[in-house]
Amino acid sequence: MNPNTSIEVKCECKIPFHSELVDYLQDLSINLPTQDLSNEIQHKEAMRQALSGKLLFVKIHLEKPIKEFRRKLLNAVKRMLNKDIVGTIKEGKDEITLIFL
Repeated sequence: MNPNTSIEVKCECKIPFHSELVDYLQDLSINLPTQDLSNEIQHKEAMRQALSGKLLFVKIHLEKPIKEFRRKLLNAVKRMLNKDIVGTIKEGKDEITLIFL
């Protein structure tokens, strides 16, 4: 992984298998655009139940333009955790925080 690429995932509750979720999203950003969304994480049901009704914050810092990765990330989070985006905090051309509910 490039040291200029990072993804942080935070929630108002404890996220089960947190490192697995972060690793998956980092792999997704690195392998863009060839990543296949069918290759998902193993414990998504436990994550989905724990995060149901909770706000989820995903902070992304990439060395490449974020708009290339944003759609893929939105689709991945929606499919894995059944969450929709409710807000965006833009912190620069290469850093953004997405808020999901």
